[in-house]
Amino acid sequence: MAPTTSDETVKFLVACIRHSASGRIDWQAVADECGVPTKNAASMRYTRLLKAHGVTPGGAGGSGGNGGNGAGNGTPANSPAKARATPKKKAAADGEAGSPAKKRKVKGKDKAEDEMEDIETVKNEGDGEDAQV
Repeated sequence: MAPTTSDETVKFLVACIRHSASGRIDWQAVADECGVPTKNAASMRYTRLLKAHGVTPGGAGGSGGNGGNGAGNGTPANSPAKARATPKKKAAADGEAGSPAKKRKVKGKDKAEDEMEDIETVKNEGDGEDAQV
């Protein structure tokens, strides 16, 4: 991109004023009038022009003529997206910190349950006597 002369800059700014309505600039019309390749290139030229003169789009230097962001895309320049905090895991009820452990079967408990089932099975199959295996 060749450096622009002050005359080209003035023509560009006049085109921005001419093609603005209700604080919004029609960047495609500005690009067509000034020979800029795309509407995004025209918007970027405007933003860089403001920065070069110490004016922040939408800041104290004025509204920038396009809703306050210099890019013309409808999003405010001065309200960045808030970073979401990573959710923290709650500590266990007994005060232990860290990731919760997976529940595992206790071998001793399984054997005891199996023995109880065997005893009940034998009682049901037997002739009414309390027989244990």
